[in-house]
Formats: sequence, C-alpha cells, structure tokens
Amino acid sequence: MSSSSSRATSWIQSPAHVEMPIFVCPRCRASVDQRVSRTPKNHNRPFYMCSENGVKCFFLWVDALAKTLMNKLQEEHEEWLPILPRTAVAAARAPEEETEGGARNNRASC
Repeated sequence: MSSSSSRATSWIQSPAHVEMPIFVCPRCRASVDQRVSRTPKNHNRPFYMCSENGVKCFFLWVDALAKTLMNKLQEEHEEWLPILPRTAVAAARAPEEETEGGARNNRASC
C-alpha cells in the first residue's frame, strides 16, 4: 500500500467531528462554546454560551436550536417532508416543553 493510499484510508476512518465555531455571539461577536449542563433539572443537556462573557451574554439550549431549525426548514421546504425521517418530523412538531433557563439571547449587554 502506498503512503498516499495509507493516508487516505486513515483519513476516512478518522472521526467526522471538527471543532469550529458554527456561529458567533449575537451581542459581542465572540465565538460560542458548546457546554453540558450539570444541574439536576437539565443534567447532561448541551447548551451554547458566549465564550468571552458566558451565559450572561448568550445562552441557548442545543435542542431548542435544532427544533427551531427543523421548524424553519419545514416551513420553507414543505416538499422535503416526505424524505425526512418520521422521527425528525415528529420531534420538530412536538409542543415546546418548559425548560429552566430557556433560550436567553436577549440580554441587555455583555
């Protein structure tokens, strides 16, 4: 096996996870970090927060963002509904659950 094909094989088998900011804080334009809640009510629930100023500047549950994006996609592209997995469509249409510290990106300033 040549070194180039060996590199290609190891690249294919490597994890597909890449660390990079997907979006920035809407208040201060700093990068946004993904963290995991350790509170009893939301234990192990992932969320986004401002990397520079923390949750006082920007906070958003990961699942809330996913649900919002799915709803937006469905509104704009109804023709795609038949090809989406049924579980994704059902999850996006589920009623909003009450969450402690829901999406709080409307802070006065950082």
